[in-house]
Amino acid sequence: PQKTAANLTEAIALYKRVLDEYPRTPTAPLVQFSLGNAYLQSNDVDSAIDVYKRFTSTYGSNTALLGLVYQKLGYAYLVKGDLDQAAKAYSSILDMPGAMNRDYALFEVARLEENRSKSDEALKHYQELMKTSPNSPLTSEAAVRVKVIEAKKTPEPTPAAAAPAASAPSKPSKP
Repeated sequence: PQKTAANLTEAIALYKRVLDEYPRTPTAPLVQFSLGNAYLQSNDVDSAIDVYKRFTSTYGSNTALLGLVYQKLGYAYLVKGDLDQAAKAYSSILDMPGAMNRDYALFEVARLEENRSKSDEALKHYQELMKTSPNSPLTSEAAVRVKVIEAKKTPEPTPAAAAPAASAPSKPSKP
């Protein structure tokens, strides 16, 4: 653990140095992303958020990494407990045409909506995930969540409705 912490500290310093000295090189976006990941791994969530946000403004045209950056940004906000900002980060992925992690974003947005008791919105996102990404590893979990939400929405039958009316006398059957 101590060696891991020392390695992370060293990696952070090296990533920062590369970004300071070579901010316009083709590898700079990957270094920026890696810096955010290193901060997140070292539990410096606020620094990770700052680095990821800086990525979106500086390297926002790098669509190959942008979806992953928003995914990590959403996760960082979840760790911090800021559900609104997490939902915004995941929703940013949904706004990106061709995002490779769209299924993950749909699942996370749905999960956040479900936790906020917005079951109709959650249902919509889970169903979209199932429709648009049938081969996603998250599709089976989305299907389970849909069944759970639909079961909660279906009112339980009342005992009176489940049993025939007991108060009405029944006619004896003729022999």
